[in-house]
Amino acid sequence: MARRKRRAQVRTPAKSMERELVHRAEMLAKDPGRPLPTIVPPCTKDPFAKARKRMEQISRFADNEDKLKRFANRGDDIVRAYAGTLMLGAAGKAPYLATLKLPQGEVFYAMRGKAKKEKLAGMQWFDHPVYRLLLFLDLAIKRPNYHFYSTKDKLYCSCKEPRPPADYVAFAMQQPRANISQVEDGLWSCPHVDAESLKAGDPIDGTYMRLTWQSGGVVIGLCKKCARSAKDSTLGSITKHMAIPRIEMDFQVSVLHRLKGAEDCALWDKLSNLPIEEDNQEAYFKGQFSDHALIEKHLATVDEELSEYRGPHFILENRCYCDDAQAFVDALNPSDEERLALEAILPGLDHPLVLERATPSKVLVELWEDHGEEALRAVVGGDEELLSKYLEHPDVQSSPSNVLKRALVDHRKSTIISRLPKYDKLPTIARFADRVARSYRTEGTEGALRAIEKGRGSDTRIKSVAYSFLLALGKDASKKWQYDRTEIDFANFLQPTAKALLEAKPEDYHEALQAMLSATGSTERVPVPKEP
Repeated sequence: MARRKRRAQVRTPAKSMERELVHRAEMLAKDPGRPLPTIVPPCTKDPFAKARKRMEQISRFADNEDKLKRFANRGDDIVRAYAGTLMLGAAGKAPYLATLKLPQGEVFYAMRGKAKKEKLAGMQWFDHPVYRLLLFLDLAIKRPNYHFYSTKDKLYCSCKEPRPPADYVAFAMQQPRANISQVEDGLWSCPHVDAESLKAGDPIDGTYMRLTWQSGGVVIGLCKKCARSAKDSTLGSITKHMAIPRIEMDFQVSVLHRLKGAEDCALWDKLSNLPIEEDNQEAYFKGQFSDHALIEKHLATVDEELSEYRGPHFILENRCYCDDAQAFVDALNPSDEERLALEAILPGLDHPLVLERATPSKVLVELWEDHGEEALRAVVGGDEELLSKYLEHPDVQSSPSNVLKRALVDHRKSTIISRLPKYDKLPTIARFADRVARSYRTEGTEGALRAIEKGRGSDTRIKSVAYSFLLALGKDASKKWQYDRTEIDFANFLQPTAKALLEAKPEDYHEALQAMLSATGSTERVPVPKEP
């Protein structure tokens, strides 16, 4: 029940509402103890016995409006509310009604006698599972701090200790709109929360709210997705049928959030179990947040804590790579030049890198202002001339990947390609294989694939050589339809020599190229390289 200030307004009721209140008053006259709670352990005696006895005495005057009026103006507040309510039955009418505004809606009641308005409303709605609690709300929030639990048909009181009966626990757990069900005794969850993790209070891959109801012997787990769908407060749904002193003394709530891959990460040992901020927890207990709102607030806290971490930490699309820059780069699937740049930059970052649907190019754009020179230096090595040239390139800020690619090609030409043998004229097959091998050394796999596509033509032997390179590069699957069975079978035979040529050191290149040509069945010789 909410504890906000309530305002009363007077209205002329509909006849149906008037008849309903009069009927309830007549029911109370016949059964005076009906509004009072059933006492359950640890209560040792009925604290309402005196009020019950007095109400039974007053019920004998249910037809005497004058006597009821006197009873409604003195004595115990519950008794006053009872006498005031019986006045409705004696008069047979209630021409004017007041209203109380509650979070659950407006409550109509008749003002009679000197009982407090909450008492009158609670007495006159003694059969409503929420409104009846108004009769006892003050006894819960002030001394003696009793605990009341209301089901559809019954009201319980466990006096000064929280001890909901099993009947109430079963009723309360049917109230949340969230997609939760009982998975074992005392354990309730949506289908997306692992029962063993929930029981132990351990994080799972993802986000879930864990709500513990101590006196009810219940633990509840609800994932972020199901919380969003429900648009509900599980705590509020359970406690709206309670009047207890302090909800936070009987309920504990936490939000556990962990990314995939973070199981062995020291940082996430802390972040996964980060306590909910006190203000957010208080707002949730007051009914100001839904489950989903609480989760979102907590995730904002996690993000804030993460942003303050000093050191490399990598997250890509809800997967954590901790400080493993190599694994993070592999996940981005970069080109050769992008890999060189990223592997140079990332291990030395002094802040986390959190990305959604990122490409290597986008990562480089984000990091270029602070780390561009470092990235470019990793691509061109110690070539200061190339470094200066490409640092001043007009596209270096907007498209660093393209600039790095050009720089790498220039660097490889000046280092790797310059060390390879130079030929005046090569046999056709050798010329094609040489072009592919040199393209691979300057532009990587993509360059080799372009050279293959451009030069394979229709000659069966050259197509077999082309497909052997595709096999060596692991790129054969998407191109297989362009080759017939004979060409593919021959390519399988040629693959080892194709791979050897791609990987040959400069001093072994000439022999590897001759081996490739000879393997095709050609008797031609690769000419002696030109003198440098």
